[in-house]
This record gives sequence, structure tokens and C-alpha cells, in this order.
Amino acid sequence: MYYINDMEVVLRLMGLMGLILSIIAIKYLFFSSSFDEGLIIKSLDAVNDNLKDINKTNYNEINNLNNEVKSLNEKLNDLLQMSTQKFEQDLDVREGVIYKGTVKEIMVYGAWVEIIPNTKGLLHISEISWERVDNIEDFLKVGQEIEVEIISIDSGKIILSRRSLLTPPQ
Repeated sequence: MYYINDMEVVLRLMGLMGLILSIIAIKYLFFSSSFDEGLIIKSLDAVNDNLKDINKTNYNEINNLNNEVKSLNEKLNDLLQMSTQKFEQDLDVREGVIYKGTVKEIMVYGAWVEIIPNTKGLLHISEISWERVDNIEDFLKVGQEIEVEIISIDSGKIILSRRSLLTPPQ
């Protein structure tokens, strides 16, 4: 049986915490909406399971580490929520704000519009105009500047509307 000493356990946990903090930092550098917050919890649980398998004779020590990891996980989740709120406040990215954005990409379901540097929102095809839109390129072109309103933010995904700024047909 392989026995690990306290320092090795501490070093492994420090390495894991460094990795998790790096992932969080990368998320906010690129404001990626595809980041899964559950990944942190799954990673920490996997480490706890591996530590228990490695040294069952140190169960009490590992159990204490498990509690510390859970505590750190709660603190990380709190930090993540505070960081998201601060990020949104700093950029004034909130529902109801109107931006002059640039169309970056046109897809069959809508267009990606950059509202501030490195921050894009989805302008769904149904939110482009009051009239029926069959071909988005009849209404928008890549590089075109348009005014859009943020109509919702869900898990970091920004949903835009151009239609809400247009006069409805009579």
C-alpha cells in the first residue's frame, strides 16, 4: 500500500487550487459563457475520492481535508458570484442598456454583435425587425454598426434586441 505524508497531500491540494483559480481567471479574461461552474465541484469531489483511495489509514486527516476543500469550494463559489456581479457593474452590462454594437458574425439563427470590446451578445433572428426575417443578410451585414438593447442576461449569455428600439408597425 502506498502511504502519502501530510506535505504531499498539502502540495497536491495547492496544485489543484492553483488550477481552479487559473480556470476562473481565464474565464474572466475572455468572459466565456461556456464555463461550467459545476466543474469546480466535480473536480474537488474527484480529488477527495482519489485521496480517500490512496490512504485509507489516514481517513480522519483526509476527512478534515475534505471539509476544508468543501469550505474552499463554498468560498470560491461566493467569489465567483461576487466577481460576476462586479464584472457586470464595471461594464454596465445589464438588462435595458442600449449599445451601439458591431455585427461580428451572421448565423442562420441570428447575429453575434460586439457591444463592448471582447463582449458579444446574440441578436436572435426574431429580434432583428418587426417584419418577418427570412434572410438575415437582407437586414444586417458583418461590420455594420447597429443599436441594440440587452433584453436578458442568463448565466453570462447576453441576449440582444434591435426590434425593441424600432417603431412597431401600425
